[in-house]
Amino acid sequence: YGPSAYLWDYLRRSKQRGYFLPLSGGADSSSTAALVGIMCQRVVEMVQKGSPEDREQALSDVRNIIKDPTYTPSDPKDLAGRMFFCSYMASKFSGNETRSRAKILAEQIGATHTSIYIDGITDAIQESFKAMQVETRFGKSATKDFEVKRAGLS
Repeated sequence: YGPSAYLWDYLRRSKQRGYFLPLSGGADSSSTAALVGIMCQRVVEMVQKGSPEDREQALSDVRNIIKDPTYTPSDPKDLAGRMFFCSYMASKFSGNETRSRAKILAEQIGATHTSIYIDGITDAIQESFKAMQVETRFGKSATKDFEVKRAGLS
């Protein structure tokens, strides 16, 4: 439970309203999403079954984060839907399998999930590199290095 407890503590202390995660459907981002899901499960468990002092503190923290003084989470998915935001950031190199996995995982956790295509953004970055005529530490052009990283080949 350590990582999920850390995520909650960080969220509380940072006074942020939640987490945003680019959810690719791969192992790394999916594991991170699962930890946020566990965090939501533990917080709701504390709100519902903790000692009176722990319940009061957890509910106060939740309401501060959500910015709703009357909110009480009904279940972990309800809480996740208010504080966990995911996006599948697709490119021409993305596949349907990872898109599907990301969507299913976000639904299982209760996260607010969206999907966008980022080719226009990455193309603009490549054009900026070309305009700057940047050389990279790999000895190739920055544009080529960026293409390799975007394709996941590095």
